[in-house]
Amino acid sequence: MVVAIAEDEKNVPKLVTAIHDNLTKRTSLAVANEIGMNTFTAEYTSNQTDQDIITPSSGKKISVVGGLTVTTASAGEIKLDFPTSNKPIWRHYASKFSQAGAWKLNLTGQVDEPVRLNTTTGSENVFLMINYRETD
Repeated sequence: MVVAIAEDEKNVPKLVTAIHDNLTKRTSLAVANEIGMNTFTAEYTSNQTDQDIITPSSGKKISVVGGLTVTTASAGEIKLDFPTSNKPIWRHYASKFSQAGAWKLNLTGQVDEPVRLNTTTGSENVFLMINYRETD
C-alpha cells in the first residue's frame, strides 16, 4: 500500500492511497476528500445579526464543503452568506424543516471574506455544523 497527499487543480489537498491485490494482480486508487477540512460548530439561543462565524487567515479564502443546521424553532430563518460578494451559502426555513444538511458543496468566498450568520428564530435553539477549507 502506498499513501500520499496530492493537490487537485484548485490546490485542495487529497489523501491518495494505492492498494495492490496480489491475488488478482489489480491496483486500486482511493482518494479521500476530507483531508484539510475544518469544522465549525456552535449553538445559539437568540437572534444573530451580521455575526461573522468563520474568518479566513489573511490572504486566504473560505470554501464551504458541507454543513448541518438544526433548530427547535417553528418559524424564522437561518442564513449563511459571504457578505462581500453577496453570495448566499445556506438557507434554512424553520417553518418547513427542523433540520437541513448538505454535503459535497464547493462554495468559495473572496479573499479575506468571512462566513456571516443571520438568524430570526428568536430564543429557540439553533445548532450549526459547517465543514470548510481554507484555500489560496
